[in-house]
Amino acid sequence: MCSIISSKLSNSIKNYFSIINQFAKYSSKKRYYSHGLKVAILGANGKIGQNVAMMLKQSSSVKEIALYDITNTEGLCMELNYIDTNTRVCSYTGHKTLKDALNSEIVRLTKAIQEAGDEVLKAKATGSATLSAAYAVTKFTIALANGLAGQKGVVESAYVSSSVIPNVSYLSTLLELGPQGIQKNLGLPQMSDYECCLLETAIPYLKRDIILGEQYVEKEFKQTGKNKLF
Repeated sequence: MCSIISSKLSNSIKNYFSIINQFAKYSSKKRYYSHGLKVAILGANGKIGQNVAMMLKQSSSVKEIALYDITNTEGLCMELNYIDTNTRVCSYTGHKTLKDALNSEIVRLTKAIQEAGDEVLKAKATGSATLSAAYAVTKFTIALANGLAGQKGVVESAYVSSSVIPNVSYLSTLLELGPQGIQKNLGLPQMSDYECCLLETAIPYLKRDIILGEQYVEKEFKQTGKNKLF
């Protein structure tokens, strides 16, 4: 029995150091997030949450760890901050603080996504973000081909004619694709207050760009004398 327990303990220790080494290898590489990530651990007081927090505390890729649980996380936070690394650990307890634990990370990620193309241009110095654009086109084309072939459950995002938002005649949403093309417009996903605010801000610009696009197409029709553009 003792040998079995010893063997299990040995394997656990090996697994632990294997994970630490993986974090170390990850941290040693230059990543896009050069300033480090903020990671929110929900359920931090659980055994898994505590161990994940302890291991992430040792990764130079993580700038801040937000500990959240319905029970007090201050003790865990204090203990982790005693570990001599540059990663800062913050404590959040109770339902009212969950938004604080997550919101700043949502804002940062949103900005990173919005500016991803510009960041690629800066990093490449010349050219543009053609690889990611080509990947997106290829991914959608394959999904559409699979849907047209009758494959079930094919879902992709596309900018199409839409009635999801009143008076916004075109919108990018998730679509279920099938033999007839668009089988179903799945509409907007559940969004946070922050995301809803961003969408409301974007609507006037969407309407403006749609009008400009329609005017351009109408102008092309008149110039070519055709009843369709292609």
